[in-house]
Amino acid sequence: MKRIVQAALATLVSFTWCVVILEPFVCFSQALDKVSKSVVFLSHDYVETVSDKRGTFEVWLKQAGTNFFSPKLSSKAGTRFFMGRGGRLYLVTAKHVAVELGFTESDTVTTGLENGMAARIPLSLFRGTNAAGWLHHDKADVSVLPLAPALQVWQFLGDHFLDAYSFIRSTTNCPSRELTLTVVGFPLGLGIGWGREPGESFAPLTRKTRASSGFLEGATFFLLEDPSVEGYSGAPVFDLGDPIMSPGGLFQGGRVTGCYGIISHTRGDNTSGKMAGVVPSKFILELVEKYETRH
Repeated sequence: MKRIVQAALATLVSFTWCVVILEPFVCFSQALDKVSKSVVFLSHDYVETVSDKRGTFEVWLKQAGTNFFSPKLSSKAGTRFFMGRGGRLYLVTAKHVAVELGFTESDTVTTGLENGMAARIPLSLFRGTNAAGWLHHDKADVSVLPLAPALQVWQFLGDHFLDAYSFIRSTTNCPSRELTLTVVGFPLGLGIGWGREPGESFAPLTRKTRASSGFLEGATFFLLEDPSVEGYSGAPVFDLGDPIMSPGGLFQGGRVTGCYGIISHTRGDNTSGKMAGVVPSKFILELVEKYETRH
């Protein structure tokens, strides 16, 4: 297991070398390809229920003309991403999504393979021997799952882990409103093919936006100019080093790739105005550091 973890760390180092140390202004499109590999889709399938004065009942469907019944299934789902730090591996998402997830056969991770196809794998195999379960922040909408993956899923990990180094510079600062931010995830469950049929592709969707506020409500989130979409909850928000226009009319680049946080919610009003809320990266690091001091 130690050798496997070392191999994963070597992958993290190569990721940092390409995206962080080299000139991201030159290769920010490559940076997008790299960070997209860290994103996965988690879902919890459940049988729909109805309740009345007699109690709660599962909903089953009967195929017309037969005696065949099948449960009416729905899913609670969202975007997550893999993160590595100091030899440890984690899965990160929004807390309001994580609390709906368990480690049964109904809780799955859909990730991408080297050939671009999707694979659907039980979440329990990624959790592996870790007994801690989900770690929930007590102030912010973020949760972290420490991973001790089973040997049979290491083949699906590859270079899927985002190096926590990309979070460091965003622990105290809200992104400049001049920066173009990129959200990477699976709105409406698009981009994953669900991994249930052969030949389905894995292609996370991206959305360009900008920050529209500073830190709000105890610095637990900041707002984006655009609303979120169902399925984007837990999606990472990146500065990929896209060039910005300086006051003198010149384009500026040369920034390192950084993750500023995760999509949490959408704030709206009765005029249909909406903006997405982002939990800053510092709360992710707080959970990780708290866990690592105890283990």
